Amino acid sequence: KIQALRQLIEARLINLAAIEGAELKPDANRDDLVQAIVNLEREAFAPDEVTDEQLQAAYARLRDTLGIPSAVRIREIFFPFPAGADEAERAAVHEQAMRALQRAQAGEPFESLANELAHLEALRSLGGDQGYLPLYQYPYLEKLTRDMRQGDLGEVRELPDGYHIFQFIDRREAVLASFEQVRQRLSAEMMAESQARKKAEFVSDYAAKVGVVIHAPELRAAWPIGEADAASN
Repeated sequence: KIQALRQLIEARLINLAAIEGAELKPDANRDDLVQAIVNLEREAFAPDEVTDEQLQAAYARLRDTLGIPSAVRIREIFFPFPAGADEAERAAVHEQAMRALQRAQAGEPFESLANELAHLEALRSLGGDQGYLPLYQYPYLEKLTRDMRQGDLGEVRELPDGYHIFQFIDRREAVLASFEQVRQRLSAEMMAESQARKKAEFVSDYAAKVGVVIHAPELRAAWPIGEADAASN
């Protein structure tokens, strides 16, 4: 609801600003209004030009996410904590994970254990197979799996909301894109970001100028200037 209301407010503010900028009457025909909006967006939201230095810096920052990143494939069984778990309940979950690991270490197929114990139906049906997980998103797996071979088991490990055990399946080395391969894409993304930023700043300034009142407390975050100003608007 908040997102939908915010989009409606932004569209209305842009319409009002376009009407004002083109000195149109409130009942102007649709074609004139559309052209006024196009002109406003072209003038006020024109994207910044992107320099080669900026592109190089973006590439250096994002390099590990471009192309096909390095990844590992694992089977996992996750044992979540109950809501508001106390120490005794957390210890009981740890014991569940330890018993499952011991069964795997004793020779039970990890896939069968996951079919039985995985916390989500989708993972049970897949035998706990998580597919290839990019290491830039899961950096802890890089260290844990560095010396593992296919079929090796990980120890019980605590996560913020439970314990998990996993079995290493495979590793995929990175095949990263070169700067020239992604130059155009990076340029387009950075220009789109600057355009979105200018639009947000324009809408925020115009909202402050003409005033926006949101009566429903639960929708106050839709105020275009941001949540910090929502309480009084």
